[in-house]
Amino acid sequence: MYRVASAKTIAVFTLIGTLLFSMTVGTVIVAFNNGVDSGGIQGWTPLASLTEGTAALWAVLTFAPKVTLVAAAVITVMVLVSFLADHIGGTVKDPQRMYTKDQRRQGADRAEGRCEMESVWWLRCPRPGEHGDHFYPHSLGGATSMANFVWACAKCNIAKSNHVPTIWQKIRLERRRRRYFPEDVPTDVGEKYGAV
Repeated sequence: MYRVASAKTIAVFTLIGTLLFSMTVGTVIVAFNNGVDSGGIQGWTPLASLTEGTAALWAVLTFAPKVTLVAAAVITVMVLVSFLADHIGGTVKDPQRMYTKDQRRQGADRAEGRCEMESVWWLRCPRPGEHGDHFYPHSLGGATSMANFVWACAKCNIAKSNHVPTIWQKIRLERRRRRYFPEDVPTDVGEKYGAV
């Protein structure tokens, strides 16, 4: 039911992870070479740490080409699986593209007229809602149903475009909905067309 991480997400987290790992390894190398006293690691700076760590990683990659190839193969497979999950596979689309007037009114009422999307620091957007949005995009097989309905302002709806929210965005939205949804209305969000 949940989408595999996008290629951009994988690339960004791989880069961030590599930089953090380089800095950690570099910090250990600087500490080992220069010593540690009560004031901390002598001669430590973020640049020195990153430089030493990158040199150490380069040495590992140079002397361990099999490990490098395996890591590259795993990342390549993850990117391909993500691409295939997003763009190929004969997505079955709901024949009803637009939400009805009644569905939009019902969605606006349960959201108390306010946009349900996230703004800064994962807080709920303060603007009034204007659009009935598909949580799982219609173009990627999202159902045009109240279970997949999110009340959104124009800015958030356009920014979201046809991106599938992450599992964490789904969890945060469902948690926020508990505060303002009527008690008899389920807070679950997201439904694929034809999903059982």
